[in-house]
Amino acid sequence: MLHLFIAHYLNIYKGNRHLEINHLAAAESKSPSMDEAFIIYQRRKELQEADDSTGAAKMNVITRVRFEKYRGEAQDSELKARKQ
Repeated sequence: MLHLFIAHYLNIYKGNRHLEINHLAAAESKSPSMDEAFIIYQRRKELQEADDSTGAAKMNVITRVRFEKYRGEAQDSELKARKQ
């Protein structure tokens, strides 16, 4: 729950989307209750819609993190395949 409060603070008072998204991800990783999960979902949806409506770059922070994760997994798989 603390991560949700910090994310809200970063959004309202600091305007720091990157840290807000990091705290939302941290809150999500802690097995949130249904109410907390809904708040996380709702805020992520708002962030995504804001990106879509402002014509922000297609590679936002969430997309970039996913890309880096999948790229790392692909590189690991490639190394394992070469060893066989």
